[in-house]
Formats: sequence, C-alpha cells, structure tokens
Amino acid sequence: MQLKAGRRFASLRTVLFSIAVALAMGVMADACAIDVDPADYVPAPAGTTAGLLYQQHAERDASYSGGNRNPGNPLLTSDVTILRLVHYMNIGGYIVGPQVLLPFASLRSGRDIRAWAVRTPWAT
Repeated sequence: MQLKAGRRFASLRTVLFSIAVALAMGVMADACAIDVDPADYVPAPAGTTAGLLYQQHAERDASYSGGNRNPGNPLLTSDVTILRLVHYMNIGGYIVGPQVLLPFASLRSGRDIRAWAVRTPWAT
C-alpha cells in the first residue's frame, strides 16, 4: 500500500509542477523578441573588446489623460546611462560575444509634482 501512496504523491507533484509551468508560461506570454536576419549582426573578430556608453536625458513637462492635457505645471526629469562591455571570442568554431550591461538612472520631480518626491538617493 505504501508504494501506491508514493506513486500518487509523485503523480500529484507532477501535476502541480505542470500547472506551475503553465502559469509561468502564461505570465511570459507578453514577451517579444527582435528577429535577426543574416548579415544584420556581424560580430567583431575574436579577441576584440568593445566598451560602449548609452545615454538618454528626458524632460516631461505635461501630463495627459484621455487625450486631454491635465491642468498644472508638472516636471519630471530622467537621466539614464548604460555602460556596456562586450568581448568577442571563439568557442567551438563560433564567435560569441558575452556582454556586461551596467545601468544607472536618476529621476527628479519638480514644480507641481515636487510633493511626489520621485527621487533617487544620488539625485540632487
């Protein structure tokens, strides 16, 4: 009798695992990817190291609801920087480029929305 109970428990565990995987896949259903066609991405020669810096500054001075501008004089400023390091190498006859991405961001609120206190500890 112990053997049947063990099988039932394993079967229940399998069913619960299947449900968990299905739920996780449902959550990830909104993910999307960019298609890369041949010659769209040509890697650098093996042994090449590249350091890249991406920056974006944005100021938002209006808010909208239902297509209409809301009253007030808001200000939200964001600065985003991404430091990217990539090193190309040959593994098994394929050139691969492992990458490290290090993001930095700052949000500052002002004028009418200053009371929201959208601030990061390092922003002034």
